[in-house]
Amino acid sequence: MELRLNDPFDTAFNRKAAQLLDKDTPGRGLISGDLQFQAALPRVDGVDALTDLSAAQRSLVGAAIERWPRGGVPAVRVLPSRYLYRELPPVDPDQGGVPIGLSERNLLPAGIDLSAGDPHLLVYGDGETGKSNLLRVLLKGYQQRYRPEQLGIVVVDYRRSLLGVVSDEYLLAYCTTQAKTAAVAQEVAGSIAKRLPGPDLTPEQLRARSWWQGLEVLVVVDDYDLVAASSGNPLLALAEYLPQARDLGLHVVLARRTGGLSRVMFEPILQRLGDLSTPGFIFSGDRMEGRLINGVASQRLPVGRALYAMRGGGFQQIQVAWSSPDETVPEETPPRS
Repeated sequence: MELRLNDPFDTAFNRKAAQLLDKDTPGRGLISGDLQFQAALPRVDGVDALTDLSAAQRSLVGAAIERWPRGGVPAVRVLPSRYLYRELPPVDPDQGGVPIGLSERNLLPAGIDLSAGDPHLLVYGDGETGKSNLLRVLLKGYQQRYRPEQLGIVVVDYRRSLLGVVSDEYLLAYCTTQAKTAAVAQEVAGSIAKRLPGPDLTPEQLRARSWWQGLEVLVVVDDYDLVAASSGNPLLALAEYLPQARDLGLHVVLARRTGGLSRVMFEPILQRLGDLSTPGFIFSGDRMEGRLINGVASQRLPVGRALYAMRGGGFQQIQVAWSSPDETVPEETPPRS
């Protein structure tokens, strides 16, 4: 069956028969044998006319609603354009991670757990897309997750966008220069080196991670592109401990612009984190930079929206909660877990 075509030359039947079809009669066409046919017009409102088809459509919708016993289809829910930090659920020390935003999969809070899950995290994106905000949310959450005698935080922040986010009782060092960053990295690396397991440890000690005691060390680096400069990388002292970081109580979170990232992926720390299949957040960026984290490339996204690239491939969109730089650190701390 063939309805009228714009060009009779394209017909699968006789071209002359196609030219004879009336252009003003909808539903007219050809069938085998070069015969014309007229398609019937279904109407549910009992009107025998070609006019006012919108009335017929409304009548059809009304009839379907009356005869369908299950009600209407639920509205499609989407991620909000902004989700405030105060709307996040409170941090539960017994659950491990800290909530950071909403997941597109179920529109429920999504969290990050650097203790039981992957010990490190990468954060990439263009300028003003939400990288520093994610670091603020993460730092505030971990100060509620741990007590000061359990967690120590090192902040490397050359632009001072995280100034005041970490309270003094948690802060081990706040680095804004290359010299100070290098000195602190050497000191942290020396402390972590003392936690390396010896040959006389039992399997039970290794499983329970009970051969050392001390702080979980969280190193948060904003604007990593300024830190790992052509003059050198002051954080290189930590590179050799990244593969064993979960057992040694070391956690590294790096945030960097996507611009030029494809040219520096073989920088020692980024390469080591990539070899470990470190998960991360990819905010809006240029897709031409290639696959950045676990095979996932950046794309254009609203401000505050990121792709969470998981270990082993796959990703989901996360709307990160907005935390104003003027908000103070919550005073309440959880009980000892």
